[in-house]
Amino acid sequence: FGFWISIANDSLFVVYGVWFEQAFLVSIATLGFSTVAIGAAEFLGA
Repeated sequence: FGFWISIANDSLFVVYGVWFEQAFLVSIATLGFSTVAIGAAEFLGA
């Protein structure tokens, strides 16, 4: 169950990636790294 919640939360970054890139002036690679880091932290904490 926790895995699916993590996937749902991480999909936010996938869907809104372009908006985050433009609004906060970060690259797609930075967003991808952030998504992986948050996902790994959620997985390890579950």
